[in-house]
Amino acid sequence: MLVSKSLDTDLHRSEKQTLFRFSALYTLLAIVLIFVFSFIYYELQKDLMLEQKKAMLQEYSKELLENLKQLHINFDKTQIYPRSEHYNSVIYDNEEKLIFSTSTAKTRLNKILYLNNGDIHLVSIPESYYLGAKYVIVKVKDEKELLRKLLPLITFEFISSYFTFN
Repeated sequence: MLVSKSLDTDLHRSEKQTLFRFSALYTLLAIVLIFVFSFIYYELQKDLMLEQKKAMLQEYSKELLENLKQLHINFDKTQIYPRSEHYNSVIYDNEEKLIFSTSTAKTRLNKILYLNNGDIHLVSIPESYYLGAKYVIVKVKDEKELLRKLLPLITFEFISSYFTFN
């Protein structure tokens, strides 16, 4: 048996090509797998963040509904739409026509809680139609704290998993 003096294994060209292709395929599949797990983790964290913000948005919605009720009762005395520095609001009638809005962004009425264009929206339906409002939407800015918190973690996991698999 002939032993090569170099530390490199003596492989034929086709064996080297096969080994390279296998390594490339393994690396690609590892990257795809890590990406899929990172995406799933991000989506689950986003849903968790929305659920945590939901309580705050429900309080804002109750506050707005109370103010709309007061405006409805005292409409002959004052006709100033209730506003807040903490949130923007939109009200629609039962035909989904805009009654009033403190925001210019387009809203969807088919979801109760969603994230759109950097705003977190909560759609609520009041028990009574104050000022004809069937849908009351409360919006707050998403501070992107979730992305700032998760991006370094996902990047670290991606890099460490990549080097662990390879």
